[in-house]
Amino acid sequence: ISIKTIGSGEAAIFKNGRVINGTWGKKSVKAPTQFFDKSGSEMKFPPGSLWIEIVPQYNSFSYH
Repeated sequence: ISIKTIGSGEAAIFKNGRVINGTWGKKSVKAPTQFFDKSGSEMKFPPGSLWIEIVPQYNSFSYH
């Protein structure tokens, strides 16, 4: 599967037992990926492991 990782799109961020719907953005190959909440504020994550799952553009996912 080839997935474009530069640009922006929708994001579901699971943090502290909650889901936060927002967006992600990456301006270039060398730029960091940033995550934003619905208000456009950049989300910060504590040091440590971070798991990111990419869903291809025309697929979907659900959670309970």
